[in-house]
Amino acid sequence: MQPLEKSAIDHAERSGYLAALRDQVKSVCLPFWWHGIDQSGRYGILHNGTASLVDTGSRHIAVTADHVLAQYLSDQERDPKVVCQFGSATVNIADRIIDRDPKQDIATIEVSQVVVGPTGSSFHAPREWPPQRLSEGEVIMCAGFPGKLREEQESTAEFPFQWFVGRATNVSSQNISLHLDLDNLHVPLSAESKLNRVLGGMSGGPVFRFVANPIEHLELVGVIYEYHQSYELMLARPAMLFRPDGSIVKEF
Repeated sequence: MQPLEKSAIDHAERSGYLAALRDQVKSVCLPFWWHGIDQSGRYGILHNGTASLVDTGSRHIAVTADHVLAQYLSDQERDPKVVCQFGSATVNIADRIIDRDPKQDIATIEVSQVVVGPTGSSFHAPREWPPQRLSEGEVIMCAGFPGKLREEQESTAEFPFQWFVGRATNVSSQNISLHLDLDNLHVPLSAESKLNRVLGGMSGGPVFRFVANPIEHLELVGVIYEYHQSYELMLARPAMLFRPDGSIVKEF
């Protein structure tokens, strides 16, 4: 990244513009986590992912990666006392599942405003759903709650939020990819050495595009399902795979 580009990013951070964008994205996703006794007999947090919250106009849904949901269901089957949480809210999601697609690694869950309200989060409410297909090269922001950063306190935890901005590297009807290039990534007003590179837990996190017209805003265009650390590739499924009722498009 060129010095002038870094300077522009730092200016956007100082002005509060980037902070406002982060707050907007953070408000519509939350950590999806669960705690209980593990197989060694220790009590603590077992796993975590991220859930993205969407009001499609027909239904309030949480979208996450299917492997995150599958791990929770496996732990809950092993020990029915395992407690599941969306942020600070305790939920029983087994009977709230709308649809799953292990092949595409995505899942949808029905979540009410009553559950989400106390967490301090809200539902992303786009003008239309599903959104228009993303184009290669568009600027996108992806975010989530990496498990590496969480701070456990018995059955509670703090989940620091992490985000990245870049241009979509590759886009298809089934996939969105973003090459993070962490060695050359500029962290505004911070030392690059502070950047967390272990991103497990961001699965289920949102991917937003920047829209300028009629007014500048963010639009959800995808949901993260995988990160290839060796290639520094963040992979997401396009939001157009989720129908307004929360069911998943499984044929193309």
